[in-house]
Amino acid sequence: MIAKRLRTKNAFESADGKFVVTEANDSVCGKNIQSRFVNENNCVIIIPVMDNGNVLLEKQYRSSMLNTNEKGWLLELPGGHMEKGEGISKSARRELEEETGYSAKQIKVLYIRAMAPHVTNAMEWVCLARGLSKTKQSLDSDEIITLVEIKKSEIPRAIKSGRIKDTLTREALLYYLYFL
Repeated sequence: MIAKRLRTKNAFESADGKFVVTEANDSVCGKNIQSRFVNENNCVIIIPVMDNGNVLLEKQYRSSMLNTNEKGWLLELPGGHMEKGEGISKSARRELEEETGYSAKQIKVLYIRAMAPHVTNAMEWVCLARGLSKTKQSLDSDEIITLVEIKKSEIPRAIKSGRIKDTLTREALLYYLYFL
């Protein structure tokens, strides 16, 4: 199958340049395909495992969820966008410490996934963090996060009951449960 990018242009760019919508025109198997997608930095997601085996989650406020049953609050794994020129391990360590106030002795990449290929070109690296030590949480001005520890044995029930709703958090935790 032959695919070739014929043309791209930025349809929208935020003032800070972090959010860019790209319009693309591709030739795929002789067919002309037009699309729009968000052009953004890759991300890391971290599964922090405490020394007692519990997994550390974040109860985080998400404005887009305010008018849902969750009233804006979701249980998620820590993570975020990689900075330009930053490697996977360095990014995972930075995001973990900023959002949770823990550093990790060990970061291991578990797998990579296409974040949401129908809307963005970003990839996400899912990492496992072990050997956690308490440091200092350093949240961005728009972040409100409290930490929640969950026992490994409680994860399936939390997913099945809907307590954990975030799709990536569910996927990463299921990978952790069944493949590690």
